[in-house]
Formats: sequence, C-alpha cells, structure tokens
Amino acid sequence: MNRPAVLLLDDSPAVHERVRKAFDGQPVELEATDSWVDAKARLLERTPPDLLILDLQMPTIDGRTFGRVIKRRLPMPIVVYSSETAQHIAEAVAYVGAEGGVSKSAPDEELVRQVMVLLGRARDKTAADAARPEAGGERAP
Repeated sequence: MNRPAVLLLDDSPAVHERVRKAFDGQPVELEATDSWVDAKARLLERTPPDLLILDLQMPTIDGRTFGRVIKRRLPMPIVVYSSETAQHIAEAVAYVGAEGGVSKSAPDEELVRQVMVLLGRARDKTAADAARPEAGGERAP
C-alpha cells in the first residue's frame, strides 16, 4: 500500500525542517514548498496529495484565501499551521473549511497527531465509498 502524501505550504525553510523531523518515521510521504504557485500546480494540475498543511502568513498570498480556493476545488483535508493566536487559527479553520488547526508554538506531536488522524479518516472514507454499491446496481430480492 502506498504511503499517503502530505504537502506542506510554508515560506520558512526552518519550518520545513521542523515538520520533516516531526514526521520522521511516520508512514507518510512529506513534501514541502514555499511557493503558492508550486503548491497550486501540485494540488490542481497533478495528482493531489492526501492532505495539505497550510501556513496562513505567506509573503505573496494570504493563506486563508488560498486554502479556501483549494478546499472548494478538492475534497482533501487541510490543517492550518500558524504562529497566529488560537482565536485567529480557529477563525481561519472555519473560513477555509479546514479540518484542523495547530499553533506553531504547540508541540510537534500535536501536528503529527492531527495529520495522522485526518489521514486515517480519509482512508476510511475512501474504503467505505469503494465498498458502497453503485447507484442503480442490482439489489438483493
């Protein structure tokens, strides 16, 4: 079975390194980018990852707006990952339609926990959808 793909969009190389270390040993393929243009291409023009970790404060684009656009186009879980206050993160989660939010001041394990829980839910939903009979199919007498 393939490992789920996670994309981190954050403009800080230090955050990329921190998140890579946090996910070391986890059964995920973590990719990171500091470019919303690159993230958009990965999300909309290629096979999208299974989950997006999204920074809110980017130099050339607002993470809230980017996340909301992506969420409207792809049914993928998003975790907001920000240094903003807990209230601002909660508001961003609601605005984007994200499934989770973690402060960068929280222990790294919190981000890993939220991502792994959401990946498990997404995998369970995919398996349930695959097991569901198609509409109009044969029914038992």
